[in-house]
Amino acid sequence: MDLVHIVNLKVTLHKRVALKGAESNMGTKKNKEAIDEIKKSLDFLTEEMSVVIKQQKMIMELVAEVKTLRIQNAEKDKRLDFLESRVQALEQYSSINCSGH
Repeated sequence: MDLVHIVNLKVTLHKRVALKGAESNMGTKKNKEAIDEIKKSLDFLTEEMSVVIKQQKMIMELVAEVKTLRIQNAEKDKRLDFLESRVQALEQYSSINCSGH
């Protein structure tokens, strides 16, 4: 659920709460306090969901970066193996040439 859906949900809930209050035609202080409390809770939840969505996005970016780094690391390991084998081949070649003189 993205932030747009959360905001839409919040607006819908605000409207429903307002309609329920109007339908019941009970403008008592207690009802108003309950409605205000629900609105505050919705605002808080919206803010919390926004924070969670941002954190989730950051985590996904970090996961993608880790995957990229793992691929790069594997490529470097292959390159290192290749270079080590080349060094060994050169060492063998030079020892054969040195012993042949």
